[in-house]
Amino acid sequence: MMTLKEYVENLNDFLEENPEAKELPVVYASDPESNDWHNVQSTPCLIQKDENSWRLTTYTIEKANEVCIN
Repeated sequence: MMTLKEYVENLNDFLEENPEAKELPVVYASDPESNDWHNVQSTPCLIQKDENSWRLTTYTIEKANEVCIN
């Protein structure tokens, strides 16, 4: 599992090494094998995951236990 801090550090490292990439579209793989690709549409938001693994958008950091990046 990756934290938001690690994710941002990796992005910053990537941009330092590839500054020309900052204008490219961002996509994500739909599964671990990269069988399909989709454009990133949303900005990050706070998520609350409950004991049943249901996820809901939340607007307070006190209730959040995950960050959704898409």
